[in-house]
Amino acid sequence: MNKKGQFYLIAAIAIIALIIGLVLIGNSSSSQKSNRVDVVASELSIESAKFLDRAAISGDYNWDEFTANFSDYEKDVTIVYITGTSTSYEVYKYDNGVKNTTITNSLNSDILTITYDGSDYNFKMREGQNFYYIITQQIDGAKYVKKN
Repeated sequence: MNKKGQFYLIAAIAIIALIIGLVLIGNSSSSQKSNRVDVVASELSIESAKFLDRAAISGDYNWDEFTANFSDYEKDVTIVYITGTSTSYEVYKYDNGVKNTTITNSLNSDILTITYDGSDYNFKMREGQNFYYIITQQIDGAKYVKKN
């Protein structure tokens, strides 16, 4: 006949469950750096297509300006650029705004092999202007890579 005790018991259990739930949610939500490789690859594909269209009309392929500006804008990832023709090409990235061309590469027939960060990447060098990229990002020991 004393239902008052049951009410307090159920209320106490509900409050304890609520507190445990809040503690578990607080412990599980930690800030993680997001993988930007896919987003940057998409943006670079769009911007480079526009650049190539403008450059084809004007004849001015100023890759240095385009790649330096894009690398300056995207600081969360590392981008290796491959630009030029099948006979005259350049492989580089930017380190703190400075162009670095010390990336190992070799051209065999029309296949350009880039060795970067412990991996080999192959690109087919075609007639005319070529533009390729390797985008990498390290997050908590995991390596994310995207290339075109």
